[in-house]
Amino acid sequence: MNLSQTLLVALRSLRLNPMRSFLTMLGIVIGVASVVTVLAIGSGAQGRVADQIRAIGANVLMINPGTAKKDGVRLKAGTRLTLTEGDVDAILAQVPQVRAAAGSLSGSAQIVRENRNWNTTVNGTTNGHFLVRDWPVSAGRSFNGTEQNTAAKVAILGSVVAKELFGGDNPVGTEVRIMSVPFEVVGVLDAKGPDQDDVVFVPLQTAKLRFLGSASGVNRDAVAYI
Repeated sequence: MNLSQTLLVALRSLRLNPMRSFLTMLGIVIGVASVVTVLAIGSGAQGRVADQIRAIGANVLMINPGTAKKDGVRLKAGTRLTLTEGDVDAILAQVPQVRAAAGSLSGSAQIVRENRNWNTTVNGTTNGHFLVRDWPVSAGRSFNGTEQNTAAKVAILGSVVAKELFGGDNPVGTEVRIMSVPFEVVGVLDAKGPDQDDVVFVPLQTAKLRFLGSASGVNRDAVAYI
C-alpha cells in the first residue's frame, strides 16, 4: 500500500467515525497544551528564582551572630551581638576569595521631608554593602571616606523611600530628618524590588552614634550582621 492509498484509508476512517476522531484530536490537543503549559510555568518559576537570587546577590554570604537568653528563654537569632567591625577587617585580610565585606546595624525609624513622612528601615553600613549586593546608585553617589569615618549626617535612599517622600523630584542635595536629626541626601539607589527598596542607608558610624548605638550596648564596635 502506497502513501496515497494510506491517506485515503485514513480519511475514510475519519469520516466513518467522527466522534472517535474528534475525541482523539481533542486528547492530542489537550496533551500538547498541558506539556507546553507545564514547561512555560517551570521556565517562568526558574526565571523568577534567578531574578531573586540576582537581586539579593548571587555570591553573597551573610554571617549572623548567635542568640541571647533572657530569664532562661532563648531569643531570636541575632540578639547576641558578638560580631564586630574587627571581624569584617579580619575576613578581608585573611580570606583572599572575599572581594568585599560590610558590617551593618539596622532599625526602624520615621523619615520626614517637609509635610511628608514615611516609616522605613534605616541601615547603618559601609560602601562595601553596595558592592556586595551589586547595588549601584541611580542618582547622586555613595558615601565617601570622610563621611564614613566622621559619622557624617548623610543618607542614601532606596527607590521606594525616594518616591514616597519626593514623588518624581530628584532628592539628591535635599534634606530629610531621621528621628528629628537632619540628613543630607547624597544618593538614590537603583530599584531591586519593592521588598528591598524600602530602606535608607547611612554610614555605620553615624548609625551607632545617632540612633542605633543602643543596639550594640555591650560593645561599641559590634554589628548586627556581616
